[in-house]
Formats: sequence, structure tokens, C-alpha cells
Amino acid sequence: MKNLLIYALIGSLAFPGSQAWAQSAQPFSDVPQGHWAGSAILELKQKNILFGLPDGRFGGNLLMDRGQAAIAAWRVLAASGQDPSAHPPDLTTQCLLSVFSPSESSAQQASGTEFGFRDVPQDIFEVSLNNLLRAGIVRGYPDASYQSRQPLRRTELAMIVARLVLRLERRPKLRLEKAEFADVSGREWWFGAQLIATGTGVMTGYADHTFRGDQPVTRNEFAVTLARLMRLTQPSQPGQGEQKQDRQPISRGSHIYIADYDSGRVFQLNGFSTTNWTAYGRQGVRDEEGNDIFIETSGIGVDNQERIYLADYGNQRIVRVDDMRGRNWVSFRLKMLPAAIYVTASGRIYILLQLIYAGDKFHILRMDDMTGRGLVDLSLSLGSGEMQLASPQALFVDAQERIYVADTTNHRIVRMDNMQGNGWVTLGTFGTGPLQFRWPVGLFVSMQGQIYVADLEAKRIVRFDDMAGKGWIVFSGTRNHQLSAPRALWIGMDNRIYFVEGLDNTIKRMDDMSGHHLSVLTLPTGLTSPNAIIVR
Repeated sequence: MKNLLIYALIGSLAFPGSQAWAQSAQPFSDVPQGHWAGSAILELKQKNILFGLPDGRFGGNLLMDRGQAAIAAWRVLAASGQDPSAHPPDLTTQCLLSVFSPSESSAQQASGTEFGFRDVPQDIFEVSLNNLLRAGIVRGYPDASYQSRQPLRRTELAMIVARLVLRLERRPKLRLEKAEFADVSGREWWFGAQLIATGTGVMTGYADHTFRGDQPVTRNEFAVTLARLMRLTQPSQPGQGEQKQDRQPISRGSHIYIADYDSGRVFQLNGFSTTNWTAYGRQGVRDEEGNDIFIETSGIGVDNQERIYLADYGNQRIVRVDDMRGRNWVSFRLKMLPAAIYVTASGRIYILLQLIYAGDKFHILRMDDMTGRGLVDLSLSLGSGEMQLASPQALFVDAQERIYVADTTNHRIVRMDNMQGNGWVTLGTFGTGPLQFRWPVGLFVSMQGQIYVADLEAKRIVRFDDMAGKGWIVFSGTRNHQLSAPRALWIGMDNRIYFVEGLDNTIKRMDDMSGHHLSVLTLPTGLTSPNAIIVR
């Protein structure tokens, strides 16, 4: 089938009159240069396949609904110039992608195919839906409704993507390592669609290695997905390498967030480059007024709405802003010093705390939101035994919400199962040999459970498979570049390892623990003490 198969138009059903505006030469007013979805949006606009709103905006944060998605799918098929009903799904498609709804029955299928959807007007939209139903692209609900105004979920987007991919004349290679997620068991009704959509790279998950199937899809996310689908079907040119930009999550683009301790600021890099970066915040003094003032930013978190959380160490608070302009500032005051922060996929906030003027107490707080709702406090004492820490510097929470701490001056990693400290287990002693650390300060746990540690004084990155230290492997540099002081690290959705070094003020990226394709990027002027990193 021709490449035009996947050139879809979206949004005009819900936004009448937008087509004439979209065909003008003016850019969308709410898509600034450097926007994470900007290249996809503008690419589709230039091809006259993506429309905006009548007021000149794209409306990327608005939710995509099932009706808009259906029109998009119909235009996908219509653009091919072929009769969709002439290409029913094959047996593989039927097995993998059975329905939109797990409760769909054969009776509902027959009703929808023969009589249409009961909640859809008899107009061109109904014709489109009936053709899509016969083609096996969309399904309704057991009551023969379509519910076109309901938000499109990520599972449903995966269904559409997978069904279109399976209709391509030349199907792309399926890379199953891209399709594993901590919140997907393999028993879900949509599992086959997710395998295809993510295994081909058209959709990806989130930085915490979750897929979040029930999460609704925004117009920005839908646009990026379409652009990836378009590039997926374009034949490779001689000498072209892999398009690395397609490895980033569909809802995050290629943003790298870095917290700078001394300046109190957070930096956002758009891609692995300093040509397009933004800084937020400024250094202040205790009790100085101003929402953009921080005293020693010790940690950073980013939630699934792209809101940014900062651990403001000197001001004893956690701050959340909607974006790098500081909009919708909200803070939560603490009685202790926040040493690190972690925000989970569900939006829970974990904070590692140190008691002021007394080094004999540490706390881990968990709260459901920035109001402090559901606050739970785990108190720990100073020492090297069970339920004890010594100058901990990093915090990570895995998909099972097990808590990991880089217990820095005890030269070990600690894991506990919950906020009661149950299942307490440690790994590490002082040294530079196997199962040893010298000032572990950075921590990341992959979807597969592999634990990565930035071992500061040992000048190395360490990875091991479990808390017994199985599969221990070390990277201390290449022949041309030795590590100096790795402080924080993150594993991107492209499975690359990103880490910052304080002594030479750089961020480094490599494909694996052998240091393959090690890249070095000097950080922007003013970023002098990077101590936390997140890659989205």
C-alpha cells in the first residue's frame, strides 16, 4: 500500500472551519520554536494533513476524542485510494487486535456492522465509522454505541496504530525489547496492539518504563505518533543511519532536565544539544521573597503532565511548576532539608529528608499530591544497621513502589519494600572492587530491575541485576575519555545511559555499559554543579 496510507488528518470534525486557517503560512501561535512536538506538528501542517483551531492555536494539550481519531483513521484509509472494505484484517490481526473493548461480543460486532452505531448521526461521520468497522479499524461498545466524544486512551491509539501498521505492504521490523513495560503483564486484551505499536517505535512509554494504557491522549501526542508512523514507512536512503530522534517518548519529546545545586536553577535541554536550552530559577538567600528563588536545588522530578518538581534544599520546601516559565507555582513547606525527590507514574511524591542541625535523623516522606494528602512518614536513624542511613544522596522508586536509597557515606545501596521499611536489604561496602562503592550518589532502576549507580569517588558507573549484586559490571571510561566524578544518571527510553559529571561540567551519553558511542556535551554557562538529571 502506498505511503499515503498513513497521511492522516485530525481534528476538523471537532473544530469546524479550521482547515482554511491551517493552510495559511502562519505557524500555530501556541507552538513555539523548540516545542517538544513542534517538528511533528509543523511537518504535518506543511503537508496539509493536520489542522489547528479557528483562533490560530493548535490546542496540543486538548484531549483527542474517539470521534476525531475515527476521522483520522478514515482519512488514513481514504488517502490510499483503495476501498477499505476490500482489505479485511487477516487472522493475525484478528487474534492480536480483537477489539477496542475487552467485553466486545460477536453480537455487538454484527449489530454495528449491519445497523451502525446507535449514538452516531446519519451523516458522513456514520458512513466513515461503518466503513472503519467493516475494515476492522475501530470497534464500539457492547451496547452498540461508539461514544465519539469520549477521550481516546493510549490503548485505543495503540489499536489504531497497530491495525494501520499491519496493513502496510512492507511491515517494519518488530523490536520486542522496546515493548516491555513494568505495568503491562502480557495478559491485557490490548497487549498485541501495544507490542506492535511500541515494538515498531511508533509509540513509546515513559521514563519510568511504564506504558499507562488508560491515560488519555492529547493532540500533541497524537501528532507525534502520526509523524513517527509517516517516517516509519519512508524507505531508507543509502547511507542514512537510524533516526535517533524517534526513540523519545511520544509525550515528552527529547527533553533533558538537570538540577544545578549551587545556582539553584533547573536547566532544560531540548535534545542532546546546548543550542536550544532553557533555565528557570535564580539563587537567593533564606527567606528572600520571590517564586523563582531557590537555595541549593538538590533534586528534580517530572510527572506525566510534564510538571516540574524541585527540591529546594535551603528553603526547606518542594516546589512544583507547570513549565520552564514557572507557571502555576505551588510549594509544600517542610520541617527538614530535602536531599532528593522522586515522582512516580501515579503522581505520588517521595522525598528524602535530613533533620536540620542534627545529623542523626533521616526521613522518607510520601504524599499523594502537593497538598500533602495521604502523607506517610518513615523515620530512620543515623548508623549502618537496619533502618539506618548516613548522608543519603539519591532516591528512586520502582514500578512496584519499592524504595531505593543511595546511602552515600555507608557506601551502599538500600532497598525496602514499602513505607514501613519492610524487606530492608543492602548491598555494598567501602572499596572499589566488586560489590563495593566509594560514595554512591546517583541511582536508577530499570524496568527489568537492573540497578545503575553513579559511584562518585570510584569514578565509575556500576550496574548489577539485583540486590545480591548478580551481573555486576563497571564502566570507568574509554581509552580517550576517563570518568572524573559522575554525580547523577538516568536511563532514557532509548535505553541509553545519561549521566552528569561535576568536575568537567559535562553530560555524557552512551549506548551501553561498554561505553559504545560515548558522547560528551559541555553544559551551558551558569550550570556549575549538576547533581540530578531526568531524560524524557
